Amino acid sequence: MKKMIKKIFKYFLPYGIVRFYLKKRTKSLSELEQILSGEIKKGTTVNTVIDVGASDGRWSSNVMIFFPDSNYLLIEANDIHKKELDKFVEDKKNAEYILAAAGDQLGQIYFDNSDPFGGLAMYEKANENLVRVPATTIDHCVKEKKLKGPYLIKLDTHGFEIPIFEGAVETLKDTNLIVVEAYNFHIAKSGLLFYEMCEYMLEKGFRCAGIIDVTYRPKDNMLWQMDLVFVKTNRNEFTDNKYA
Repeated sequence: MKKMIKKIFKYFLPYGIVRFYLKKRTKSLSELEQILSGEIKKGTTVNTVIDVGASDGRWSSNVMIFFPDSNYLLIEANDIHKKELDKFVEDKKNAEYILAAAGDQLGQIYFDNSDPFGGLAMYEKANENLVRVPATTIDHCVKEKKLKGPYLIKLDTHGFEIPIFEGAVETLKDTNLIVVEAYNFHIAKSGLLFYEMCEYMLEKGFRCAGIIDVTYRPKDNMLWQMDLVFVKTNRNEFTDNKYA
């Protein structure tokens, strides 16, 4: 069914029918899907999606409905997902994956692979349960694989975001959208709180345009995490300071 939907989207996208369809479905879309459908209506282009912390590819699979013709590079450090990633790219000529941790340098890095959908990369071996995995950078991958921009970058990396962004300096110059998981607590030594992430991204030329998938900690109902959506600071929307 998903394959059929993507084929339909791909065929009718130039005629604006997909945009009409998304407009009608807005209320039933997830928050991320609403963001992406809104970007499509605004004419935002994405030639390559870079999914860091891709796990089994489920996030990229959802995004493919909106950007079916884009190239997809999935970067995942936990080899437990290899079988599912093989399935994901098997029938998709525009998708590939690498088993490595993204950071700011090539080589090897320590990684906590105890949680299939968690995991944190670090340069120091903080405990004996960490394993060594290959390390790469987004800039290296983009250059090596000749991936064209504009880019959409997604990070689900549990506190290791700064090294990854520092390894994507050139790629960020031609990036239209960024989705990054952020926290309200210091879950990692190198991690930033969500408002610190906004300040950091502003220095990189990006401004927060959306907050989605907000999660509260069950034990005390405190704000725990969310996904922040960033766009370039020079977007026209930011010149309008009125609500209506």
